[in-house]
Amino acid sequence: MSDPGEKPRPDWARFVRLAWTSAFSALGRMPLLFLSSAVLYVAFGIADHWFWSSLGSIFDGLPAVFRSVAILLMALPELVIDAWLLAPVAVAVHRFVILEETSRGFSILRQTCVRSFAIWTFCVQLVLLIVGFITQRGDSGFFHFLGYVALIILFARTLLIFPAIAIDVPSASVADRIEAGLSSSRGLFWSTVIGLVMAVLPLMLTEIAPALGEALIDSLHAMNPDWVAAPQFDGGFLTAILDDFLHPLITGVIAALASWLYLWAQEYPFQAAVVPQPPPQI
Repeated sequence: MSDPGEKPRPDWARFVRLAWTSAFSALGRMPLLFLSSAVLYVAFGIADHWFWSSLGSIFDGLPAVFRSVAILLMALPELVIDAWLLAPVAVAVHRFVILEETSRGFSILRQTCVRSFAIWTFCVQLVLLIVGFITQRGDSGFFHFLGYVALIILFARTLLIFPAIAIDVPSASVADRIEAGLSSSRGLFWSTVIGLVMAVLPLMLTEIAPALGEALIDSLHAMNPDWVAAPQFDGGFLTAILDDFLHPLITGVIAALASWLYLWAQEYPFQAAVVPQPPPQI
């Protein structure tokens, strides 16, 4: 029989259930915030697609290194806009789960933590972008694999920084904020990684459905042109639009998951295993 005071093992399946339940509860309580964020994000996605398409081959004449650096620098404004568009939804969900607080309309924008949250989101996204940019250079599949592993580790370890920001937990410095977030995530790495994958996977499958449908029709048309007509829609564009529309909901699910992990970490703080020391020699 286990000790009643013994710390329970984190259950990723429970965290996923709570994340989905809380995200849809937040959507039901704050529909205007989610819907307006989705519309703005779709508009931003269309404008972003037009911007990059209009550049055409402007970078083709540059050396590979300068071309990559130029594209990286031009992606910075996109990160800023992305952070500011998603911060209100993420903060609202964090506060909904942890503080049981409901934001009416755009009242969440009056919270000073939204600005801090957006800044931290931009900084973490920038680090992830740089790491991905560095590790995806070259043709080494193993190096690419290490890059993906590094991105997963960074994202999982920094995720619990954000709930504390959203609920205005004071911090003396940036270093203290990072240390507190990393401390909260100790012992929760695999629950965080598996929980993120399982929580977001259904929405990701929904997003790629148009592209999969186009690919299927394309394949059938190639096998028998008289039986299946050529596809008349751009599955990739529909996928991008659906991805942008669902992005606030995905953000809400991730924020809810992070909130429940944060609450669990506060209730059951990580305790390092005590290594028994040999008795002193007399």
